[in-house]
Amino acid sequence: RRLRACDAATGRVRWQRDTGTRGTPPSGSMVLLAGSNVVVGDEAVLAFDRTTGLPRWRFVPGDGYGAGTYLGVTVSGLVYTGSPAGRVYAIDAKTGVSRWTALVADDHQTLVFEPAADEDLVVAGYGTSTMPASGGIIGLDATTGAERWRTAFPRPSNAALGSGSAGNPLLVDD
Repeated sequence: RRLRACDAATGRVRWQRDTGTRGTPPSGSMVLLAGSNVVVGDEAVLAFDRTTGLPRWRFVPGDGYGAGTYLGVTVSGLVYTGSPAGRVYAIDAKTGVSRWTALVADDHQTLVFEPAADEDLVVAGYGTSTMPASGGIIGLDATTGAERWRTAFPRPSNAALGSGSAGNPLLVDD
């Protein structure tokens, strides 16, 4: 659980920082650049100064868990992340303060994958661990987190099969 910044020309390690408890595998795998910060997902969402590696902030939601596990994208100064707690979070990239939280499902069995976003819309796939599995895609207002739409995937005719999201969606503006 160590984040390393390397010089692009030489490969020399410029700085390195721990992101979680040593000896355990990281919960997340995404690293984003957000202005002067490097943002990394683990159990929490952490930001480090991209030049010095000094810690800037750590986001741990008060209304869920695992926000760093499904770190998505950064757009217009916000970091968007899903979670295994059925939520999407919008975090201020400079301060680490929550701008909004959107509850996709409050059943303790819904996982929200890495969101995709643009200036206007945040889209995230979600799936449940119930049988048969189910899921869909949700569209949220990028400024407020208000739900704009939700498309549930059809339930399969064979109860042994599932129909849930397999990961983050892709946004295409045509």
